[in-house]
Amino acid sequence: MVEMILCKFITRNAIELAKNRNYKKLLERLKNSEIRLSDSQIKSNALLSSFVNTQEAIDKAESQEKFDFLLSLYIDNLKSESFFDNADLYNETIKALGDMTCREITFVYLLDDYLRKNKEEENKFIEFNDGIEDMFYEKLKLDHGSLEAMTRRLYRTGFVSSVTTIDGGIWPRLTPLYKGVLDFIHQEWNRSGFNSDKL
Repeated sequence: MVEMILCKFITRNAIELAKNRNYKKLLERLKNSEIRLSDSQIKSNALLSSFVNTQEAIDKAESQEKFDFLLSLYIDNLKSESFFDNADLYNETIKALGDMTCREITFVYLLDDYLRKNKEEENKFIEFNDGIEDMFYEKLKLDHGSLEAMTRRLYRTGFVSSVTTIDGGIWPRLTPLYKGVLDFIHQEWNRSGFNSDKL
């Protein structure tokens, strides 16, 4: 009984220490970012909610790469003139990315990268294609069944929907909702060191 209580105490303290460490890193990054905000923006619910949601997301980051990536997303959004007009979109995005694994974010990046290189439109029917399947197998070791499972799992994020192929299977398709976020993912991919080689 004493061992169980001690274990719970140590676990709770370790979690609190990690959260405090992340909180300090977030504040330090904001301090060093030279973001200029008005008094009304500093006191706004938009800033408060974005800070809270960002901290929750970075607290769940399973790697330093994802931690840095999410922090960069926050800082870059705060520097944007349209941030306070689109705080809801930011909060939806950071929550979705916070709940996604590095592998899932990599999946979305690879799909978007493939479509860009092959000049496919996000809302166009994506035919079953050996090139996409080979790419996902090479990069993430996803066979056809795993590719379908990953696509279904990513429905929850808003980044991915699907189309049904002639043989009744499902095939991933990007939604247009987070187009700006996909642009940011491309921009930050190498700069933050968040890439599939780190997984």
